[in-house]
Amino acid sequence: MKFNMKFLKYILFISIIAANYVFAQTQNEVFEKLKSGLNEINAISFDFNSISEIDYSGTILATKDDKYKLQIKDRTIVCDGTSIYNYSKSEKQILISKLKRNTTHSIVNLFFDITTNFTPVNLKIDKKSKQNYFVLKLNSTQNKDDYIILDIDKLYNIQKVNFQIQNNSGTYQISNLKKNPKITPNSFELEKPNGTDIIDLR
Repeated sequence: MKFNMKFLKYILFISIIAANYVFAQTQNEVFEKLKSGLNEINAISFDFNSISEIDYSGTILATKDDKYKLQIKDRTIVCDGTSIYNYSKSEKQILISKLKRNTTHSIVNLFFDITTNFTPVNLKIDKKSKQNYFVLKLNSTQNKDDYIILDIDKLYNIQKVNFQIQNNSGTYQISNLKKNPKITPNSFELEKPNGTDIIDLR
């Protein structure tokens, strides 16, 4: 029993040292580890819940090549890489528009922008629910007024996003994040229910 107690104390000591080491990193070290994980992904899916907007939550499936499916309440927005299909169930209407590349910045493509267009400027440690989090601020390399603030856990998973990019802003809780989820041929196709009006603006 005495041996076991010593062993348990040793394990606890090592765990504390390891945890302190993780959170003793610099902003550049944290950013490089975050980038390392994000650079490996070609697709991503996650649930989100807006803190800045009331009753705005949903799910996102997105790829690096501008394809995505966004589901919120009674609305589904699908982009096949060329066109955007905005379906409102309550209005029984699908609005189709042409995708304008490199002009839209939102929670949909944010994770792909982080690795190329932002640089770390500040790092803090925050404690929530008895767990420590990195709070990493990134500034845009393209526009001095644009920024992203990320809450990152010890496994370098993004838990919260606060951003201001080209007049678009928001704060979102992120959950169920999956890197490189399975993509099928019809993942970015929108079913057109009978009786739905289609307005094509392309």
